[in-house]
Amino acid sequence: MALYGMFDGVCSVWSIVQETDADGIQRGREVLAAADVPCHLVLTSAGAARNEGKGSRISAVGKIFLPPELVVKPGSMVRVYQLGLVFGLVCSSVARVYCWHQEIELCRPEDWA
Repeated sequence: MALYGMFDGVCSVWSIVQETDADGIQRGREVLAAADVPCHLVLTSAGAARNEGKGSRISAVGKIFLPPELVVKPGSMVRVYQLGLVFGLVCSSVARVYCWHQEIELCRPEDWA
């Protein structure tokens, strides 16, 4: 219960829903799964920029702490508002759910495989 006191941000979660159109083609569509969810984001690795020829590439890996009742699928997009900053990240792991919270690994969308 004390972990809720650490939730100093809010986030919105978008999931990809597969839909089949009239021609039988499946397409993914983003849908808002949850909004204004209390959370806490920790950037566990924000490496230095790497030169890749035409420009530099940055990477960031993080972990988000959320209430346990929220269902977040791997690959979901998460937008976090915390301490006056905005982070747009992708869920890159299955949630580890505990009785008082859950933890999910995040990465930048460009780093998602």
